[in-house]
Amino acid sequence: MVKISFEEKVLQKIILGAKIYQEYFVEKEYLIVADKFKNRHYEIDAKESNFLHLTGVKSKLRPVDFFLKQLTKS
Repeated sequence: MVKISFEEKVLQKIILGAKIYQEYFVEKEYLIVADKFKNRHYEIDAKESNFLHLTGVKSKLRPVDFFLKQLTKS
């Protein structure tokens, strides 16, 4: 049985996360509504450049390049 390292597991999760982020968030807008919000609602969108921040990873790559690199891995 091949044991996968912690680093490899994290990388696999980041790659999967990039694909999900692309499918459900990039180039889409969402309206969040709640009684507790000061303005009752907020409109949010996600950009490719936001993905690196969400992973918590430090990288020398530009955020967009980091995101696109994860999408090309399998």
